[in-house]
Amino acid sequence: MSTYYRPLKDLSYKDMKKKCTDIEFVKNENASNKWGEVIHSDGNWLHFYEFDDKVVSFARYGQNYVEGMIEHIAFTMLTPIFDEYSQAYEVLSLQDMDEEERAEFLAESGNG
Repeated sequence: MSTYYRPLKDLSYKDMKKKCTDIEFVKNENASNKWGEVIHSDGNWLHFYEFDDKVVSFARYGQNYVEGMIEHIAFTMLTPIFDEYSQAYEVLSLQDMDEEERAEFLAESGNG
């Protein structure tokens, strides 16, 4: 099982790495960003994704408990982070779609 997260605004990777000192950034061959890192804390792993040098989303895979990491990043970076089950996450996702993609998504989800 996995859970995806999106910050309200894209986050600076450099600022996040410098300010979020309670979590560890670890080189990992399974990383999905150009820095080759995943976030680690207390035996749990959080993947993050980038676009144009900004962190645009996060993902939890398996049984990793990442709520503490997500809360720490949101608090430290002064940006709410929403999980995929929240209405705010859906709104953020819809904003990234063009008209055709949005119409298709809404039709498939029964909201169109």
